[in-house]
Amino acid sequence: MKNDLWVVIPTANRHQYLEEIFENSGVPRDQIVLVRTAPGEDIEGVHNIWDDKEEFNIHRWWNHGLQYAEELFDAKYVAVLNDDVWIEPGSLQAIVKGIEWSGADIGYPEPSSSDICGYAWVLRMSSPIRPDQRFRWWFGDNDLRNQARANNGTVSVSCNIKHLHPNETTVGEFFEATKRDGELFYEKWDTTSRD
Repeated sequence: MKNDLWVVIPTANRHQYLEEIFENSGVPRDQIVLVRTAPGEDIEGVHNIWDDKEEFNIHRWWNHGLQYAEELFDAKYVAVLNDDVWIEPGSLQAIVKGIEWSGADIGYPEPSSSDICGYAWVLRMSSPIRPDQRFRWWFGDNDLRNQARANNGTVSVSCNIKHLHPNETTVGEFFEATKRDGELFYEKWDTTSRD
């Protein structure tokens, strides 16, 4: 399965969950890309790429990792994970199988809402779907969902991936960015409601 499934994880200084994520992902360490968003020491055995620009943008971080895995290593699928998730072993592989079976662009864990889980999703790299970097913090997962609906769709797969600290950092400037992202989302998709 070499080169089929890669993992991208944006991370600043919250590294306490990374080793367990690496282990439980079932992906070799040399197929894991950390998009480092704050200065620090390299984490050994994985790809460390740096995007510690002053203006935070999680969608830029996602794209940075996706491009790295695709352009340098011809990744077929990339799982994008938060640095504060817990993964039951086999979950990412189950999502890939769901994508292959359904032909969808993006897969994500179930149970979930009708939205893509921003903390854990898998992209089929042959798809034209990519994160829109005009969004900085939220609504990018909703945007990916809508992009996928206009193409080959999404698939929700029964597996166990937990977000350990949801919305914990959405305060201050992150909250302001979230409000702006919401306005952009509604304008882009010509809607006044989340769905």
